[in-house]
Amino acid sequence: MNLSTPTRLDPPRGLRRGNTTIHPVPSTNAVRTQHVVSVEFVSSDGRVWQAVGGGNTLAAAVAFAHDSCPTDSMWEAVRWNELYGD
Repeated sequence: MNLSTPTRLDPPRGLRRGNTTIHPVPSTNAVRTQHVVSVEFVSSDGRVWQAVGGGNTLAAAVAFAHDSCPTDSMWEAVRWNELYGD
């Protein structure tokens, strides 16, 4: 049986490759928005489905949650609760 452990890089020290140390480059996009929402959907035949979605915008997060709805019906988002984000 093999056991693998994920490698953890220490960003302040950089990544060492051969005789060269590669330091992480700071991002110029310091502020990134992420939305995580809990969404309630209702189908055309009255069923209810709840899902969690995430994305860079609220619309993208709701669309991500919509992708988990069963494919046998049309689903409409009726309410959502922002779990994380602006």
